[in-house]
Order: sequence, then structure tokens, then C-alpha cells
Amino acid sequence: MSRKKTLFRKRQLTLNLIANSLKIFLRFLKLVFNRKTMACISFQPDLEYCIEGTLNQLRWEVHNALFITINGSSQLFFNSGQLLFQVKKGQTELLLTAYGVGKKTKLVTQIKVVALSKKDFSGVETQCKNVALRNQKIKLNRQINYSSISFQNSRQPKPFKQIQIDLNKSPFLKNSFSKINLTDSIQELEKLKLLLETDLS
Repeated sequence: MSRKKTLFRKRQLTLNLIANSLKIFLRFLKLVFNRKTMACISFQPDLEYCIEGTLNQLRWEVHNALFITINGSSQLFFNSGQLLFQVKKGQTELLLTAYGVGKKTKLVTQIKVVALSKKDFSGVETQCKNVALRNQKIKLNRQINYSSISFQNSRQPKPFKQIQIDLNKSPFLKNSFSKINLTDSIQELEKLKLLLETDLS
């Protein structure tokens, strides 16, 4: 903690003591009259291992105290309570000081702070571009394959054109009927027709 922040915290703490002086005096009279002694039970953070800049919380159980202070804070606390704070790398030891009637007790707890180093992500964009380009190529290949499959599946047999052939002539019946059964396209049938017409002419 910088010297300027430390002086500011002490000044704020002094102002809080002045502002709560009447409350502290009345608590003092009450504790003396009832003969109650201060008891400090526990003081610990919610998380012992922290990342710098994250939030953590202190919890404590203290009874019959006039007031309580915690290092790094300018607030005043009374009896049991809790404090939410931001983790700092240079502040690993946390101190609670409880002031009672003729008694002062200090409780100490510690946390371990880890500072994450910043990494250079300049190469990530290039990698993402390569992945995007690869995905586009895969998508294009899939589209081509799909189009090829669709084209193959969409081929429907076209109806044969009606061909006028004179069936009364025996050469056609004997020599060419089997050829017609073997044709599987219009082009072949057209060629066969021309050959037949030539033979029959």
C-alpha cells in the first residue's frame, strides 16, 4: 500500500472514531456495568488461495468489543461481522484488532495471492482465419458432393419418342427386335432407327 493511501486510511479511521465516540463510550459503560469480557473466537477469509484483483471476504466472530479495526480498511466494526475486499498481491497478511475494556487482541490470517500474466493472443486471429478457410473448403466440397448426388438421383428416364416402323416386313422381326430391347437411351434408339430405315429402304 502506498504512503498516500495509508495516510488517507488513517485519517478516515480517526474521523470514524470521532464520529462513533459516543457509541463507543456507551458500549464501554454497558460492558463495565455487566462485567462482560471480550472474547475473540475466529477470524478467517472465505478463500485462502486468490487471484489478484478478485473479491474475497473476511469473516470474524468477536464478542463484547468496544470496536474492531482491520488493516487496509478505514471502517469501524462492532462485535462479529464481515468485510468484502479486493485482493491485492502485496497484501497477503490480514490483521484484525479488537479493543475491549482494558484489553486489546490481535488476530492474524493469511492468504496466498496469484497474479496471472497476460499472454499475447496475436496469433489466434490467423489461426481462426485458417480454420474458417478450411471450413469453407469443406463446406464447398460437401456442396459439390451433394450437387453430384442430387444430379445423379434426379436423372429420370426420358420417354422414348414414338418411332414409325413397319412391322410387316420380316427382316425387322428377324434381325432387329433384339437390338431394340438392348437399347437404353434415346440416342441409341435413334441410331438404330436410322440403320433400320436404311436396311428397309
